[in-house]
Amino acid sequence: MEGFKITIKNYRCFEDTSPLQIKFGSGGFKAFVGANNAGKSTVLKFFYEFRDLFRRLTEFNRFTQLLGAPDTKFAFDANGIEDHAELLSNFNARDLTIELELEGKQRQQGDIFKVLVTIERADPASYRIRYFCKDIAIPEFVGQQGPWRFHLRAGGQVFLVQVVDFLDICTALSGAMYIGPFRNAISEAQGSYYDISIGTAFINAWNAWKTGGQRRQNEIVQAVADDIAAIFGFARLEVNMANTSPVNLQVIADGKPYRLRELGGGLAQFFVVLGNVAMRRPQILCIDEPELNLHPSLQITFLTSLASYVQGHVLFSTHSIGLARSTAEEIFTCEREGKKTVVRAFEELRNPAEFLGEMSFSTFKDMGSDGILLVEGVTEVKVIQQILRKFGTDRNLVLIPLGGRQLITAGRVQELEEIKRLSKNVSVLIDSERSVEDAPLEHSRQSFVGDCRSLGFNVCVMSRRAIENYFSQPAIDSALRGKHDAMGYFDSLDANQHGWGKTENWKIARAMSREEWETNDIGMFLSKLGKVA
Repeated sequence: MEGFKITIKNYRCFEDTSPLQIKFGSGGFKAFVGANNAGKSTVLKFFYEFRDLFRRLTEFNRFTQLLGAPDTKFAFDANGIEDHAELLSNFNARDLTIELELEGKQRQQGDIFKVLVTIERADPASYRIRYFCKDIAIPEFVGQQGPWRFHLRAGGQVFLVQVVDFLDICTALSGAMYIGPFRNAISEAQGSYYDISIGTAFINAWNAWKTGGQRRQNEIVQAVADDIAAIFGFARLEVNMANTSPVNLQVIADGKPYRLRELGGGLAQFFVVLGNVAMRRPQILCIDEPELNLHPSLQITFLTSLASYVQGHVLFSTHSIGLARSTAEEIFTCEREGKKTVVRAFEELRNPAEFLGEMSFSTFKDMGSDGILLVEGVTEVKVIQQILRKFGTDRNLVLIPLGGRQLITAGRVQELEEIKRLSKNVSVLIDSERSVEDAPLEHSRQSFVGDCRSLGFNVCVMSRRAIENYFSQPAIDSALRGKHDAMGYFDSLDANQHGWGKTENWKIARAMSREEWETNDIGMFLSKLGKVA
C-alpha cells in the first residue's frame, strides 16, 4: 500500500480551521494522548464510522459511475449512527470533507493522486466524490482501457489513468478495525461491541476456528494460545469450549483446568482481543486505552502482541504518556481549545527522569520491576522487549528510550543521576554505530558510555553496528513479506537495497529463537539482567 495522508474537516470536534490530518507510511504505532473528552476516541471512531464509505469506493461499478458523473450523490451509511447530522461539526455551517492524497510518490501525468469526499450539511445522509489528476478535478470519463485503467479528459487533455494505489488505500480503510475501551470475554450475552465479538459469540467463534476443517484457522487460534502462554509464563496452554450452561471457555494451564472467568480480567482481555484481531487480521487497527485492566509491565506486550496480527498500522488512544513514548513511532496530543479539538505532534520537552515519573515508576517497583534498561530509541524498546520475553524477564525491567543522539552524547550526567536515584539497577544497551570492526566509538557516544559507567550503570555497547545487524535471514523471511536481505555486521540499513523500515525490527526479533540470541553479545547481556533486577 502506498503512503498516504488523510485530512478531515468539520467532523465532530475537528473544525476546518484545525483539521485532523494523519499520515500513513510503512506501518507502525501512532498514539493519541490527551485528557478525557479531548477527542482521542473521536480520532479512532472516524475509521469505524466511515468504513462503509471506503468500502463503496472499492466497488468497480460505483467507481466508473463517479468518473462519468462526478456530481452524483450516493447514500451514506455510517456505522452505528442514526442521525447523520451528528457527524458534522457544531461550530460552523460548512460541509464535512475527507481528502485522501498519495504521499511519497511523484504525481505522474496519468495518476490520480487525490480524492475529495464531501458530505453536505444540507444532506448529511449522502456524499459526492471528486478525483484529481495533476491538481485538476477530473470532469469527464472517456472510456475504460483495462482493469482499473481508464481514459479521462481533464483540462482539454485525455489521460490514461490507473487507480490501483487508491484502490489499495480504500481497501485498507474499509477493513479498519475499532476496539472500544470496554473489553469482556466472560459475559454470557451474545453479540459484539464495536468490532469485537464478546461473550458466547466470541466463544463460539473461537471453537469454530479451533475445531473447524480449515487448517489456517486452526493454526491461528493455536498461535494466539501459544502467545498468551509465553506472555503469562505457562509452559503449556490449551483453550477449549466447555460443555457447560451457560457456555464458557475451559483453559488448561500447565495441566490444571480452569474456567476462563477464574483466571481474571487481564487474561480474559488478552484472549478476546487477540483472538478477534487474529481472526480478522486488519491492515489498520484502532484501539482505545489499551492499558486498561493490565499490569504496567504487560501493556507494551499487549500492544506488540496485537500488532503481530495486524498487517499495517496500529492507532491507539491513551492517558499514559509513558506507554505512548515507549511504543509509538508517532505521538499526537489532543487538546481542547474552546469547544474544538486541536491535534498536534507531541514535542519532546521533558528529560528521562520526568518521563519515569510520568510512567509511575514507583508502581512498577512495587510490582517487582526494580530494574531500568536504557535503550537507543523507541523502535528498540519493542525489539528488546521481545528478546527479554524469550528469557522470561520482560516484566522485570522498565525499558526507557534515549532518543538516539538526543541523549546519547556528552554532558548528560545530571539526567543520568536523576535516573540513578530511582533505581540502583540501571543498565544501558546502545548501538556502536561502527562501520568497520574494532573502530573506536565516536567521541560523543564514548563520552556517554564513560559517564554511565562512572555512575555504576551496567553498559553494553553492541559489537555490531546496530540491532538490525543481528537479524538472521530465516527470521527476516518469517516476519516480513517480500524480498529482504540480512545484513553484514557493519552494514547500514539505509544503504541496504532490499532492507526494511526500522518499525519492522520488533517483528523480526520476535521471529528469532532464544538459541539465536543466546549466541551473541546482546543475548548474553540481556539474559543476565533479569537476575540482577
